[in-house]
Amino acid sequence: MSLRTRLLLTTLAVAVPLTVALFFVAERWRHADKEDSIDRFLSTELSSGIIGRCETEGGGRGGRGGGPRGAGPGPIELIPYTRTYELARRGPGPAFPDALKEAVMSSGRAVGVFSHEQGRGLQVAVRISDTTGPCDILLARMRPRPGESRDLLIGLASILLIVVAAIWFAVGPTIARIHRLAQHVRSSAASHYGVPVPDTGQDEVGALARAFNEAGIEVRTHLTDVEAREATLREFVANTAHDVATPLTVLQSHLASLEGAPLPPAHAIEVNGAIREAHYMASRLRNLTTASRLEGGVPIERVRTDLNGVIERVVARLTPLARAAGVEVNFAVPEGGVVVEADPTLVEQAISNLVDNGIRYNTPGGHVAVVLDRTGTEGGSWLAVEDDGLGVKPEELPHLATRRFRGDDARSRRPDGQGIGLAIVAEAIARSGWTLRFRANTPSGLTAEVSAYPIEPSGY
Repeated sequence: MSLRTRLLLTTLAVAVPLTVALFFVAERWRHADKEDSIDRFLSTELSSGIIGRCETEGGGRGGRGGGPRGAGPGPIELIPYTRTYELARRGPGPAFPDALKEAVMSSGRAVGVFSHEQGRGLQVAVRISDTTGPCDILLARMRPRPGESRDLLIGLASILLIVVAAIWFAVGPTIARIHRLAQHVRSSAASHYGVPVPDTGQDEVGALARAFNEAGIEVRTHLTDVEAREATLREFVANTAHDVATPLTVLQSHLASLEGAPLPPAHAIEVNGAIREAHYMASRLRNLTTASRLEGGVPIERVRTDLNGVIERVVARLTPLARAAGVEVNFAVPEGGVVVEADPTLVEQAISNLVDNGIRYNTPGGHVAVVLDRTGTEGGSWLAVEDDGLGVKPEELPHLATRRFRGDDARSRRPDGQGIGLAIVAEAIARSGWTLRFRANTPSGLTAEVSAYPIEPSGY
């Protein structure tokens, strides 16, 4: 709920009951004022000898210009009754109110209201104790002024509207300033707090803006320190990866040369194990370098890249690992090549991770196939990396590209894995503007499908 709505509802919640209370108080005041006017009228009439005239003339007279028994336009009419509550004069007249009889008999005075075509009027009945004639009770009735209740309601409604408008106009500019402050805060946050928030005003809103600027300076300083540390860390990772990559490549080359040498069976097993571990270290190193690059926001350099050549390099590099694991790797690419505009390092790392996963989570005698075809949608190409290994459960498919996620079989097969290989694949494919999808094979295995978009469809 917005502040304006909350303010309006709060104002109404306070003003409406207050207005109703003022209405009843005003009604009581009017009632008391009318009663006082009637008492003064009765006192004047009694002191002027109204009882004697009533007994001799047999009737009453209207007050303030009224005629006998209330006839005439006067606001107060005086009507005499006998002690049995009958009209003290012959002729038409109102019956004595039943609601006043008990109070008149017990206390000699009664006050009540009566209905009138213009609203509710006030009536006062008094009992005369020293009379000997027929005029024992006098009933004074004050008719309501035309539009009296309506005018009161209009007045109170006007007060209510004035109060609401006054509060609204008093608080409205402050709320508008708060909205502007929120917009400036969002703009400052978008600029990593490099743009300060205007701190106009010496009130609480201005103090809030100044406090935010002070906090923004601290956050900006902290962000600068963090960015500097991250840049240093990325540079360290890149330098370390470069320093380690060269001897690791030499080590892989030596191990590959030993693969076909005549060795005792025990030594051949050790060589195969060393080949697998060397390739695993190389894969982790490349993933670390790629993840550092992606997380660091390094711009992607899109150049013309031949996917045929990328696939051939990946298969050639991972074939020794596949032979050591007893897995066969095959690939098929179209003639003439498929040229795309992409970052060759990211694309090669993504395909390498997919093939590497197919090898590592396979069984001896298994197969991995890399197929590149030109039958993709919208003139694109279709790349599939398929294996017949352990595969994943159907419920795990949507989470394969989630960082740190590892399936049950993957955790039991390779407990030392980090769960970042496929996450790097997904981000590299997305950065290239392509699409990635995983599907389970039957009866076992996993297929990763990549839809790539070439830049030279006419050269097919």
